Amino acid sequence: QVSVKGTTFSLPGLLGVDPFVELAKDRELMYVALHLGPGDYHRFHAPATFTVDAGRRFSGEGLPVSPLVTGRTNDVFSVNERVVLSGQWCGGRMHLVAVGAAHVRGIF
Repeated sequence: QVSVKGTTFSLPGLLGVDPFVELAKDRELMYVALHLGPGDYHRFHAPATFTVDAGRRFSGEGLPVSPLVTGRTNDVFSVNERVVLSGQWCGGRMHLVAVGAAHVRGIF
């Protein structure tokens, strides 16, 4: 389970793959969560240069991701519409996830 914005969710459920299966024994699993509000810049960029070798789109809900909702409902990020781009970077495997929410569901 991973915790972001007061909610917990299943990482394999969010990504559509289990990242621990791919994780080398000498590597550590790390994650970062960035939030864009409805009025913010709505393009996303990888935090490092990486080569995308898989992309998955998950249709889903458009639930709000505000702390008022995420603090009361688990797995909001896994239930909402999302796109997962997976690939390799110099540090190993990377999964970049864009999650839709209320009023910002159009990812593609």
